[in-house]
Amino acid sequence: MTRAADAYAALVIATEAVTPPCRDDDRYLTDHGPIPTDVTAKCAACSVLALCRTYALAERPKAGIWAGERWTEKRRPGRPRKDLRRAETKPTCTDTCTPGADDAPRERTPRPLASTIARTPQT
Repeated sequence: MTRAADAYAALVIATEAVTPPCRDDDRYLTDHGPIPTDVTAKCAACSVLALCRTYALAERPKAGIWAGERWTEKRRPGRPRKDLRRAETKPTCTDTCTPGADDAPRERTPRPLASTIARTPQT
């Protein structure tokens, strides 16, 4: 079984013993609009919240409210997207550089070849 299937099986077993507040409540099935505050409060007080969150993290359900959140709106925890990382780490030249300094081509000073360096005789 997959991690999501194992988490869902544990959640089903737990909900047989306890009736969660989301059972038979259509507000937990909505995919649009803000999440009602009483829904998130009921989830926070639910006895199967940890199992619900474990399943939601593993499966990333495409619909409904799981563990007080809509999982379609969030990315997995971890590293940010590459384009966001580049934007955050790209150095800016606003405080220390003169305007247009980054745009100007840098002049390269040619280095002399070893054969053209005059060797001084050692005494």
